[in-house]
Amino acid sequence: MITNSHFRMGVTLLVAALAACSAPAEKPAVPLAPPENEQVALPDRPAADGWIEFTTVAKETSRFYIDSHSISVMPWGEVRYTVRIAPVSATEVVSFEGIMCKSREWRPLAFLRPDGSWSLAREPGWLEIHAVFQNDHHHALYRDYLCAFNSPRTLSEMIRELKKPPH
Repeated sequence: MITNSHFRMGVTLLVAALAACSAPAEKPAVPLAPPENEQVALPDRPAADGWIEFTTVAKETSRFYIDSHSISVMPWGEVRYTVRIAPVSATEVVSFEGIMCKSREWRPLAFLRPDGSWSLAREPGWLEIHAVFQNDHHHALYRDYLCAFNSPRTLSEMIRELKKPPH
């Protein structure tokens, strides 16, 4: 025979089981920033078929390219990429950089030497992205290609935006 105490105990166990089933699963902790003393994994030397030209305000003085094979999003939300700046009347510069969409900042990580090897940036600190000529390509990458609503786009969205004809 079922007594009131048995009934209450059964209801309590049922409620507890249902609560356990409906509780959200714990998500693994996602880092909010790069680890201190991070060993930056450098990309391969860019291949000719990976460069995509992108538009900036400074298009009269330089041409800008991003290596589509080097774009990656780190667990803390930093978008990393290799960029090539080809000034009209100077030597081109190839660098490996990162953009933090949520804080609107960028940082240099490494520079490509003429022999094809990378040289780590001496001061890889974060710099604010402003809509000014000096860091125009960072502003364009942040605003038009790599980020949306202070978050990284998906890799396929980034490539799609980079391949769109200039506005």
